This record gives sequence, C-alpha cells and structure tokens, in this order.
Amino acid sequence: MKKFSTYLAILIFLFLLSACVYTSNLKDGVTLEKGYGVIVTTMYSNRAEPDSYQADRISYLFRSIKSGGSSGSITMEREQELIVVSLPAGEYNWEEILFDRYYRRFDKSSTFFVYQNTITYIGDIKTELKQGDDNIYGYYKVIDNFDVVKQQLAESYPALSKRYKFKKLLTNLDSTIMLKR
Repeated sequence: MKKFSTYLAILIFLFLLSACVYTSNLKDGVTLEKGYGVIVTTMYSNRAEPDSYQADRISYLFRSIKSGGSSGSITMEREQELIVVSLPAGEYNWEEILFDRYYRRFDKSSTFFVYQNTITYIGDIKTELKQGDDNIYGYYKVIDNFDVVKQQLAESYPALSKRYKFKKLLTNLDSTIMLKR
C-alpha cells in the first residue's frame, strides 16, 4: 500500500508539473513544437528614476484560458530586453504582476493570443512604480513599437524571423497599480 501511495504522489506531481510552462527566451533556429507559437515583447520600467520603487524583478504571470491549460510568466531582469517565448497556441489571461513581495491580480479581460507557427508581437510592456509613504503606486501599459521590435527580432533571431510569419496583436493590459504594505 505504501508503494502505491508513493507512485500516486509521483504521478500527481508530474501531472501538476506538466501544466507549467518554463518561459525562457528561445534560441534562434529552433523549430517550434506542433501546436506552438511565439510571443514577442520588450519590457521597460522606471527603475532608473530616483523616486521610483526599486524592484529587482518584475514578473507578469499568465494562464491559458483552456481548462487545465498551462501557466507561466515573463520576467524583466534587464531594461529593454527582447523577450521571445514559445507557448502552446491559444488564448491566455494575464493573472498578476509580481515584484519583490508585492503583487496585483488582473481582471479576466486582460488577455493575449498565441497562434500556431506564428510570431505574435503583443506590444512592449512598460511598468512604472513609485513609492509613497505607506504604499506603492504606478501603472503598466502596452506601447506599440512594432517596427522597432520587428527589426530587433530580424537581427537577433534571423532564422526564426525567416521561418515563421510575424503579426501584431497587442495585449490589453493598461491599468493603475495601488498596493499597500
């Protein structure tokens, strides 16, 4: 009986792990898995400004709308870093923004799409955080830099750019942040 419960625990762990997507930048020249597409974005913040909140990392967490679908995140560790991520095709909800020990959940209308065998530019994501006396406030918004990102992608990912079609479909992520300690 103990052996069975050990196997069951391992199977449950593997099932839960399979629902997560490790979202690191693709290498140029890779062939996408069947049913996958690519999202492209660049992330900006105001961390260099003196009155800004100095978050070490800013992550945007998302989940597939499909029942039991995969989840993942994109994280800004450096300013203006081109993020190129492969995901299963489908519609995704932004779930929350996470920085240091703070987070804010998004409503269900904040979405983006991944199309099979397509590179989709979802817009550049700009996050501005300021620190008040007893709270952190700011905003996040999507900026359309399609032509610039298309050129960056062609220079940094020439094989990927030639192999897959490139389209623009901006995510809807404009809002205000207000967090209390």
